[in-house]
Amino acid sequence: MSSNDPQNPKQVLELRAKVVSELKVMPAFMSLGNVEAGTIVEKELTLKNFSDVPLKIKSVRSTSKIMRIGSVPKELQVGEAAVVVLTVVVPADAKSSINGYILFNAVGHSNNHLRLPVMVKVI
Repeated sequence: MSSNDPQNPKQVLELRAKVVSELKVMPAFMSLGNVEAGTIVEKELTLKNFSDVPLKIKSVRSTSKIMRIGSVPKELQVGEAAVVVLTVVVPADAKSSINGYILFNAVGHSNNHLRLPVMVKVI
């Protein structure tokens, strides 16, 4: 930092901050492992409000047409957690691996944008 003080024209300031996530999805990464083509896989996820205000869930969407998320509450109260179901419908003709994201948008003190990576290895 610069100053007009001739004795101390420059000062170094140390700033410490703690970044607090208002909304968390657990697990933060979803690997479904080896999955046979033509099968349906369901896994539970937990959304939790770590804020001191209610969070409004604005949207949840998938970047992959074979992945969808079940019913999500419109709002999470302070400290509230909700279990939601991820469903992956692996096409019968699928080969190799399938990757996508589940995108969560919520509003509390600020906008919260979470991205849950989902990986499936087709066998």
